[in-house]
Amino acid sequence: VIAFPKIKDASCLMTEAPTPADEKQLEELGLSDTARFTNCVGLYDENHYCTVYDMAMILKAALDNELCRQVLTTKVYEIPASEAHPEGMVLSNWFLRKIEDHVPEGLEVLGAKTGFVDESGSCAASYAQLSGEYICVTGNAFSSWRCIKDHVQLYTTYLPGLEPVLE
Repeated sequence: VIAFPKIKDASCLMTEAPTPADEKQLEELGLSDTARFTNCVGLYDENHYCTVYDMAMILKAALDNELCRQVLTTKVYEIPASEAHPEGMVLSNWFLRKIEDHVPEGLEVLGAKTGFVDESGSCAASYAQLSGEYICVTGNAFSSWRCIKDHVQLYTTYLPGLEPVLE
């Protein structure tokens, strides 16, 4: 596995097809007619957009890919020392590390990807298990902490038997 300090660098290398994605690929993923991609990293472009449903379907497809699942579900990854980084590097999924202290017992948030651009604020897509598997996608939060709180609130509001644990 190749690890990158910035996930956007890895996402470009893991993309199997050049962007923008062609219509056939969008249809194969079950994406809506409104999904349009001009780059593989989510940088703002007026012609690059999709719905939260589209993002949920992208996360679902990523979880079906062994390498993507491994990247999305890894909380902390240590890169061994190298010439470029003599002390090695520690990469972490901040969302996964922080949300685990705020979800009720029984709910496991196993994977997540976050992003930010001025035009859509802080966004996140997460994958959780309780009595089944669930995907949650949010956008336009004013901070990365708000993303976590939004996901906890949605999971505890809509999944059976869970009580909120956030203040």
